[in-house]
Amino acid sequence: MKIAISLCCCLFSWIQLADSQNASTSTSSSYTYTDDASWAVRSSTLSKMLGEDKQVLYDRYIEECQKSVSNRPGAHCQLEDNYRLEMNKHQPSSVRNYTKAGYKKIRAPPELFDLILNFYNQNKGQDEIEWRDINTYHNMWE
Repeated sequence: MKIAISLCCCLFSWIQLADSQNASTSTSSSYTYTDDASWAVRSSTLSKMLGEDKQVLYDRYIEECQKSVSNRPGAHCQLEDNYRLEMNKHQPSSVRNYTKAGYKKIRAPPELFDLILNFYNQNKGQDEIEWRDINTYHNMWE
C-alpha cells in the first residue's frame, strides 16, 4: 500500500513536470513502446534505434535474475520474461476504453497533490519489499 501511494506521488510529479516541459517546448516522439527501443516490451530482441547498449542492459538483467534463482529447481527467468512479453503483446487489445481517448491527462488538484506529497515526504525511506518472489517484473535480487 505504501509503495503504491508513493508511486502515485511520483507519477503525479512526473505528469506535472511533463506538462510544464511540454508547455515550453514542442517535442515529437520518434518511437513508441512497441519498438522495444529502451527495454524489452514485446520482444527480447531490442531495436538498435537508441543504441546497442540497451540490448546489453536487458541481457545482463536476465542473466542476473537467472543467477539469483540458480539454487531453485524449476525457476527460469527467461521463460518468465517470455510470458511477460507475450502478455504485453496481447493484453492491450483486451482492455476496454470507456472514453474516446481511453483516458484524459489532467493536473491533480492542488489539494490532492499536497496530500500525496505530504504522505510521500512523511513515509519516504520506510518502504519495504512486498513482492518477494523472483521474477522479471522487477529487480528484487539486488
